[in-house]
Amino acid sequence: MKTECTPGQFGRRIYGVIIVTLSMLLFSSCTIEHRLAKEYIRKGHDEALLVIPSDFLYKTNTSYQEPDPVNLISERAKDSVGYFNSTYLQYISDSVFLEKFYNAFLKEMEESGYDIYLPADSLVFESESQQKWTIRFAQLQLEEDNRKFYKDTYDAEENYYYKEYDISSVGINTWTEVSFSGSEDQKRLLYLSGFIEDEFEGGFSYNRFDDKMYFNDKTLRITYNDIYRMAGDSGKKHAELLIDYLLNDYIRRNMPPGYTRRLIYHYDKHFRTLTSDVTERFEVLK
Repeated sequence: MKTECTPGQFGRRIYGVIIVTLSMLLFSSCTIEHRLAKEYIRKGHDEALLVIPSDFLYKTNTSYQEPDPVNLISERAKDSVGYFNSTYLQYISDSVFLEKFYNAFLKEMEESGYDIYLPADSLVFESESQQKWTIRFAQLQLEEDNRKFYKDTYDAEENYYYKEYDISSVGINTWTEVSFSGSEDQKRLLYLSGFIEDEFEGGFSYNRFDDKMYFNDKTLRITYNDIYRMAGDSGKKHAELLIDYLLNDYIRRNMPPGYTRRLIYHYDKHFRTLTSDVTERFEVLK
């Protein structure tokens, strides 16, 4: 029996071949990426890092707005007034906050196998023969904010009740420059932000005994200890995400010609696992 292929049938067969070929290429690319990721971990992060801390902590109170109808107050004066009207910022020690942040960062990086150098050791760092990175914390900023929220409800008689409450938050924003030794085009500016805030546990409740609606404004407020604890937690988080950044950059630099990196990997040091299910990472600004 003679078999003929119509143009449509022929096209579908070619299309099927293309799909299979693309799938094989994608699978091959992902396999190479995973192999390189494991290779990086197996080497024990054999890299030297020169860490340059920022010795200044910027503080911004966005919850306070000085009335200025004719723009007579300078930005510096506004920041100063906002600072002295802050609930938390004016009482937070810059040196203590930065010490907790950097100590947690350095400890996590050293425990992960990196050779860490500080500016005083820059000459020794330059003489290192292994691959080198410079990590410069360009700016750290603490930001205080206060926002209004509300709860509303109806009672059995369809009477409407409305109540506002305040929630304060304190956040940390960082800008970090990372550069690979000997390659100017490998310089990147990384941004990360995080915050803690009050926990509201109140709300409306109806009292059947006196037939009235009551509002409970119970709120667990941020403490100064919470802010200092955030400093340590943030330092550790920066180390974890920096390791992910260095891992993925290693993959990018070592991908064979013709292959494109398609996955972002996260390494869990505790469980010693690699995953492409990445939920947190630095934002690359440039």
